[in-house]
Parts: sequence; C-alpha cells; structure tokens
Amino acid sequence: MRSIEEVVAYASGALSRAAHERLLADDPRDHAPKWHVYGLLGHMYAVIEAAKRIEQRLELDFDLVRLSALHDIGKIKQFPEACRLVDAGQGTNRLYVGHENRSAGYALKVLCLPGDDVAAIKWHGLAYQARPETIAQHLGSEGAFLKWMLLSAADAVGFGWTEAQKAGRPKTAERFEEAASLLGAMPDSRALQVACDAVRTWQPVDPLEFTLLAEVGLFFAITK
Repeated sequence: MRSIEEVVAYASGALSRAAHERLLADDPRDHAPKWHVYGLLGHMYAVIEAAKRIEQRLELDFDLVRLSALHDIGKIKQFPEACRLVDAGQGTNRLYVGHENRSAGYALKVLCLPGDDVAAIKWHGLAYQARPETIAQHLGSEGAFLKWMLLSAADAVGFGWTEAQKAGRPKTAERFEEAASLLGAMPDSRALQVACDAVRTWQPVDPLEFTLLAEVGLFFAITK
C-alpha cells in the first residue's frame, strides 16, 4: 500500500457502503478537528504527499511513502464509531486512541513489514506528547528512529495548521532534536534538518475532492 487509491480500496472492503461514502466526503468533523484540518482521507493523502517531498530531499534506503500510507490505516475500521459519536454530538478528539497499535498490527500481521517499520508506525503518536527520553527508549536504534522521525514529520505536515498544531509543531521538532541527541543518532544530519523544517514550516498540499473523483470514475475499480 503506497497511495491514496490503495487506501480507498482497503476502505471499500472494510466499511459498509454508507460509511465508505461518508469517508469519501472527508468531513473534518469526523476526524478530530482540533488537530486535523482535513477528514481522514484528506489527512492520509496530505501525509503521503509530504512523505514524497521528504523522499525528494533525501536519499533513503526505505519506503517512507509506504509507511505514510499505512500509519493511520487502523483508523479506517474505527471510522463508523467516529461517525456515530459525531452524530450524537459527542465529538471525536479522543476517539482514535489506539489506532497506532491497530495500524502497526496490520503492517506486521498482514504485510509482514520488518520490525523497524512496524515500530515507526506503532510509536508515531509519541512525536506530539512524549518526553524525548521516552522516544529514545521505545525506538532504541538509529534505523528505527530515522524511520519514526521522518514518518512523524510527514504526519505533522498532514495535520494542517489548526491552532493546536501552530502551538504544538515547534515542540515536536524539539523532541526530534533532543531524542536524536540522546540516541547519538544524526544530531547534525540532513535528515534531522529536513524533518525539523517540515514540522516547523511546511504547508500541506490542497486536499482532493474524493467524492467528486469517485463520481467521475477515478475510483471506479475500487469503490462499491
């Protein structure tokens, strides 16, 4: 899985027709709007595009775009419950708790990704709240940390600039720098610089109109 089309295909098989159509509507209210400018698909698309930009700037020996496409795949099956709570007026800011483990489980059990890839997906939530010491402890190695850092940077760009993100992104970059120093991993590297620049300044791409694209046939082979 490396593209938003493949994500839509997965969602088509995982959701009812009604839930899938609502997913295509990409309403931010269904996706923790305190933290996300876009709905779930729009966020995943923006993260994939940010990962492509990072790959253009760095020579990587792993597939960052694939990690980005998978990082929130666990949210897909949580989506119907998100819709139910939104419709009940209960909000969704904490609804997707645990999606990292779901996504990592899919990467490990279904796709058989290597351990560093799974770790990067499993722990990407640490970028926004954990102490640098905790990040270093969970990632452990330079290889796992590099994948985690760049995935987390792409994820942060894909949130967009909500007020919460304006306040939080600089702290995320500081966590990258401090955790890298603790691990002795890339304290002056180009990768660290690109990740921090992305988190602090990059704008996400304009989101796709998923419902319109489905109507004109872009997803004709993969939607119900």
